[in-house]
Order: sequence, then structure tokens, then C-alpha cells
Amino acid sequence: MWRLKIILICVRLILQIENASGQISNTTLLGEDLDGFNYITKTKLNKGNNTRIVGGKPINIRQVPWQVALYNDGYFICGGSIISPDWVVTAAHCAEGGGSFAIRAGSPYLNRGGQIRWARLVVVHAGYSARTGSRDIALIRVYTRFRITNFVRPIAIARSRRRLPKKLFGIDDLDYFDPKIYNVNGTRIVGGRPINIRQVPWQVALYDNGYFICGGSIISADWVLTAAHCVEGGGRFAVRAGSSYANRGGQIRRARLVVMHARYNTYTANRDIAMIRVNRRFIFNRFVRPIVLTRTGRRLPQRFFVSGWGSRREGGSATQRLRGVTIDRLNRRRCRAKYARAGVPITHFMFCATTPQRDTCQGDSGGPIVRRRIQYGIVSFGIGCARPRFPGVYTNIRRLNRWIRNVIRRRGGRMPRFS
Repeated sequence: MWRLKIILICVRLILQIENASGQISNTTLLGEDLDGFNYITKTKLNKGNNTRIVGGKPINIRQVPWQVALYNDGYFICGGSIISPDWVVTAAHCAEGGGSFAIRAGSPYLNRGGQIRWARLVVVHAGYSARTGSRDIALIRVYTRFRITNFVRPIAIARSRRRLPKKLFGIDDLDYFDPKIYNVNGTRIVGGRPINIRQVPWQVALYDNGYFICGGSIISADWVLTAAHCVEGGGRFAVRAGSSYANRGGQIRRARLVVMHARYNTYTANRDIAMIRVNRRFIFNRFVRPIVLTRTGRRLPQRFFVSGWGSRREGGSATQRLRGVTIDRLNRRRCRAKYARAGVPITHFMFCATTPQRDTCQGDSGGPIVRRRIQYGIVSFGIGCARPRFPGVYTNIRRLNRWIRNVIRRRGGRMPRFS
């Protein structure tokens, strides 16, 4: 009986503390050890009105891979956005007063998953006014760089002279700061056009847990070629072949085996290549056929054709209809010079291609870049889409032929054609 009385007294004290603070805490142990810490997330929900989204809809983190959740002493307090592998931007009022800040990136949930990073440095604008909210901006540098994946990517920042667009898109989950995405002039694949799968019967759409994530190409009856960053981290992958649409038709195959290049570098995207062996062989017809791969000694052509279901604008969502665009190769020296400004190395395992106001974009990753039915590269990365200063970067298949052959020799299946 005395034990029951003690329990009742403790419960009353807890309820009094919660009522006095006006907060409800939901504590969940994050079942992972990231950056050397077992981190406990306490999602704090205030009773007062906050800037929540009304009329919005649940979305996947793939749609906004720059979005992060900010925690102070284990409590969720705000949102923010990744602007580089080292830095996050948020609101000054979220970081003023100091604390023990941590950040979760790459997860659509506040209490699980993703990459956890601890704040190494917090910089609040010196002119920030708590009273007026003027210059409400802060930067947080993380201890360990973010690992760039399909779920974790930096967002571009508007330049000083760019006019604010009329329409914006924001993400909010009871937080204050939302990164905004806007249409940038010239980021549509201008000159690109809807195409039929018969024109590119090797093109496939890649899905993870039912979500469209990337493109790819059929290289034999058993194997699909794509980018390593599309499959890193694992998942339940499936492939759709033989359809002009990302959401219907064609042949569906599940991944039996996924092989990433052992020396793929997440941070530099060097050797950004992976192969998927399907659970059943593709049935070849007018809509489903393998692509021929370039041989090691063949020179890169000057002009290419790229296809995919990627976004038609920077920050936009994938399109349901297959599209294609013609782009021109850029001299390696010029490409290196352009990306050197951003601190991004362009290696021999990469080449660049661009045409004014034409480019690949989000969702085109992993897809083929071809010339006269020979595949020369894989859509890898870029800064933004169709930006004059930053051309698209592609994995150079010529440098990786031996790796492709070795994978198939060891893992089985039919060998692709090289020409």
C-alpha cells in the first residue's frame, strides 16, 4: 500500500510540472549511434499558436533533401536548411541564448532516422533585433560534414539582386523557419521535349519503397546501370522498363542484387556508378532493349542526348512523362575551373555537358547520356539545374568498363555489349 501511495504522489508531481510549464514532452530513444552519441530526441509541442502549415500535405524528404530539424538540449525547436556540407542556415531567434544544438538531416520524421550532427559553431547576425525580428538569421557549422545522398543535399541561395517570386514553397512542422524554393529563370529544360519510350527503350525508372528516385539504363537482360548515389544506404528497389510514364505501364522488376563501386566517394561523387541485377530477366521488345556501352578507347563525342523523368525546374518535383534533351560536352579544363569556385573536384571519372538553358535536373540522376545508341555516361550531379556557371556532371563509363565486366563475371548474368 505504501508503494502505491508513493507512485501516486510522483504522478501528481509530474502532472503539476507539465501543467506549470505548459508543455507536453514526448521522449523517444533514437536507436542509432551517430557521431559517437546515443541521442535522445524530446519533441516539445507548445500549446500556443505557431507558424504551422495549413492546407499543406505530407511529403517525403527526397522532395526537400536540404530540410533539417534543429534541437536544443534534446528538444526539437526549429527547422533549417543545408547550404553546404558544413553549414546550416536557420533563424536567429532559434539559436539565440546558446545551448547544446544538434541537427537531424535526411529524415521526414522528427524522432527517428537520418544523419545527426552536432553544432560546432553558431553565428547569429550581429544586427538581429529580438524585438522587431529584423535580420533574423543565423548560421550553424556542424562538427562532421553531412554525407550527401538522395535524402541529404544542400539548397542554392538566391543571389543579392534576384527579385522575390510571387509564389514560394515552404516546409513547416510546428517550427518557425522554412527554407523556400522558387523557380529560377532558365532552370526549365528549355528545348527538351516529351519523348516516347521507343526512342530510348533502354531507359528505366528506379523506385525505392514505391517512391520514384532516379533513372537508369538496361545494359543486359539481367542488369541495370545507375548512379551510386541513387542506391547508397540500401532500400527496397524496383525498376520500371518499357513505359513512357513513371507511374504506370511497362515491365516491373525487383532488385535481386545491388552493387556499388567500392571506391565511390559520397562527398565528391567520384566513381558514381552502381549496378542492379533484377529478379527476372527483361522481356525484350520494341519498348525494352539494352543500350550498348562505350568501349574504353572511344573518344567522347561533342553532343549527347539525355532522357529521364526529372524535374523541369530547379526545386520542382519529377514529371510523369518521359522527356529528352540534347546537350553539348564542355571542355574538361573549363569545367574544372567553373567547379573550382565551389570547391568541387572534377576527376577523370567524370565529364561535363551543358547547353544554355538546357540541363538534367532532380530525378534525372542515374539515367543514361547517349550518342547514336551508345551510352557514354551516367547522370551524376550538378549545382542547381541549367545554371550557366555550373554544367551538369556525368560519370565517365569509359573509365569504368573493367569494373562493369568484373561485377558481371563475379555475380553472373549476361554481359552487355561494348562498342
